[in-house]
Amino acid sequence: MGSIQELRVAVLVNHPPHTTFWPEVKQAFVDAFAVVAPHALVGFFDPIIRGDYPDPNDYDLIILSGGKGNSLAPEPWILRQMDFVRDTAQRYPEKKMLGICFGHQIIAQALGGKARNIPAGPIAGLVRINLTKEGCNFFPRLASKASYAASQFHVREVESAPPNFIQLAENNEVLVSRSNTILSFQAHPEIDGVFSRKILDDDDTTYIENLTPTEIEHMKNHCADAQDGLELLRRVVEWLAEEAQ
Repeated sequence: MGSIQELRVAVLVNHPPHTTFWPEVKQAFVDAFAVVAPHALVGFFDPIIRGDYPDPNDYDLIILSGGKGNSLAPEPWILRQMDFVRDTAQRYPEKKMLGICFGHQIIAQALGGKARNIPAGPIAGLVRINLTKEGCNFFPRLASKASYAASQFHVREVESAPPNFIQLAENNEVLVSRSNTILSFQAHPEIDGVFSRKILDDDDTTYIENLTPTEIEHMKNHCADAQDGLELLRRVVEWLAEEAQ
């Protein structure tokens, strides 16, 4: 495929296209890649209603986005997405895939890991995550802090990583395949503080039902704090140039 300057990115948008968040999710990816890879061409696919999937031959990177769908549910569109992950990994072993939030959980389950409902309840807002030793090596510009801050919105998590995956952050928050072709985050590196605050303002209690009004307001106020999402994506762009193992 082309050089990083000609980067072609396919995003599977795991939000139904009729929802208000569909255009905002798309714009979040466009804006983020405009910063970390200004010449990237970002295309979007609807795996839920249209059953749209990219031809892996046409892209340098395939992203499985976040979404409010239940990654544990045996819904046809979810099972098809898992099939797509397995098929791409098998037929295009050097193709780079990136999972985010829901996509992180889909990749894990498709390739032999497990996901679960978070025992303590939903996680939302800006969260700081600790890197493992391997993660500090993978993210050298974050190694001095041994952690990163990024937006998270999820009620499920990866319980166990697939075989031949390495934990780059504690609690399976970031995983990379030993083949160096599949990377996934539970967090949302593409979401900035403004969008994060909007998600909380518009939330239908999916993420905040167990919080007091004071806790919710505190969480919203911290959305504007410094975060490392763009740094995570810069490392993703660099990772695309690395060879499969």
